[in-house]
Parts: sequence; C-alpha cells; structure tokens
Amino acid sequence: MERLGQFLVQRLELVREIPHMLRLAPTARLAEAAGERCAERVEQIVERSANFVRRCLEEAQNRGQVTQDTPISLLVWMVIGVIRAAASGHLRGASAGLDLSVTAPMQVREELERFLRSTAKETTQ
Repeated sequence: MERLGQFLVQRLELVREIPHMLRLAPTARLAEAAGERCAERVEQIVERSANFVRRCLEEAQNRGQVTQDTPISLLVWMVIGVIRAAASGHLRGASAGLDLSVTAPMQVREELERFLRSTAKETTQ
C-alpha cells in the first residue's frame, strides 16, 4: 500500500505540473499532436503504470489490506481513474465537494486508501 500511495501522489503532482499531457495520454489526439512514435511511447508508459498498480493491489489483497470482494482489474481502473479525473478536472465528489484537480495529493491518497481498505480483513503475513 505504501508504494501504491507514493505512486498516486507522484502522479497527482505531475497532473498539477503538466495537466495537458495527461489529458492527451489516453486519447488518439496525442498521436495527432506528437506523432505516432511518441503516442506509442506514452501508451507503453501508461501500460507499465497500470501493471505497477496491479502488482501493488495484488500484494495488498494477498496481505488482506485491500478488499478481496472486488476484482483486481476494477481496483486498478479505480486508481487510474482517480489520476485521470484529476487531470481532466471534471470529477467532483458529490457530498464533500472534492475536486481532484485541486485537492492536495496526500488527501486524495488518504481517501483512496481508506476506501480500498474499507472492507479488507488484514492478515499478518
């Protein structure tokens, strides 16, 4: 969970520094703007990041730190979705008024971790 939290904070800080890059990364517009070779490189980085998130979540699930009731693939896209939502600036928390594009990365990390741990039954491994 620690590595996943660090990854999330680093990516959210990057979103603040270069939001337009992360908005373009998951779209075909990146190839139009930067060329096919650059788009392929970004796609590799995105895939590597998703695999890292998957490994962190699998490890956390094995330790009982993250719910086992939700498939890993869905948890991965929840984490990636938080980063993309911060980049797009369109997602706002309904009850708390949480705007991921301006909320402190550590706060987002804490909230996501609390959610991921909410139904877990931690083991001592």
